[in-house]
Amino acid sequence: MKHKIITIVLWIILFLFTSEAYTLAYNFLYMPIFEPSTNEINFGSRYHDLAMLIITTVLFSFAGAIMAWRMKGTITSIISAMFIGTTWLSLEIATRIPWFQLMPSHPTAYDHLLAFIGSATPPIACACGAYLFSVIIYPKYKHET
Repeated sequence: MKHKIITIVLWIILFLFTSEAYTLAYNFLYMPIFEPSTNEINFGSRYHDLAMLIITTVLFSFAGAIMAWRMKGTITSIISAMFIGTTWLSLEIATRIPWFQLMPSHPTAYDHLLAFIGSATPPIACACGAYLFSVIIYPKYKHET
């Protein structure tokens, strides 16, 4: 029971940490969204978009790997890690300014592709991080102990 409670607390901490780290990176790259002195809206650039995708992938992969470490590399660790990304994505969409409000009235194919990749990245990155830890790192760690 103690192990399960610690795992749940770790899951919540990882969720909060990834959420705050993502927000910090996003604010660093995209803020201010509206520049009052020039009346311009900062839509970002393709470099900022690529940087956010990389940051998101790395951040959530580490969260998935930490979850797999705590759960001793089991298959359920991959599912638990996916829930970190899925929960984060759900709350991000529900509580933040939706990305489509910052897009032009007729989004390009690039905008649609970026939205799809950006929404698929957190759960997939968490699952990949947990899977890679379970398959590559944990068997070596388990063998050494």
